[in-house]
Amino acid sequence: MTDKEYMLQILRIDDRIDSIKRDIDAQIERKADTLSATDYSKDRISGGSCSDLSGIVAGIEQCVEQQRKEIERLKSIKAEVRWVISQVRPNELAVLLTERYVQGRSWKDLANILYYSEARVRGELHDRALAEVGVIRDRLKKR
Repeated sequence: MTDKEYMLQILRIDDRIDSIKRDIDAQIERKADTLSATDYSKDRISGGSCSDLSGIVAGIEQCVEQQRKEIERLKSIKAEVRWVISQVRPNELAVLLTERYVQGRSWKDLANILYYSEARVRGELHDRALAEVGVIRDRLKKR
């Protein structure tokens, strides 16, 4: 994975986590819809099958557990990338990375924040920032 791809992981991670949470809610709702209440006012008819409540609950629990693990994995990636950014020096490069990859700001916005031309921010400064990320990641791999 390139340093740029590494940084891009964080760009929409909160959106992905929110999406997973919505998916959990939708799956629980769908599974709950398969449950049916017993109508005791009707005559009893023997035979037929009763929906297995424990199977439905187990399915919900399994789904929630899988999604929880994915959310934890995404949070771990986010924390690691934020830590790497916090180690970048000089600080203006860390600001560039935070604003671009964590906040999702445009190159034009970054140029205004950092008081450089858009071309310089997109080119030289961004390249230097990614090079710093590479150095930090290499140090992490050696640990």
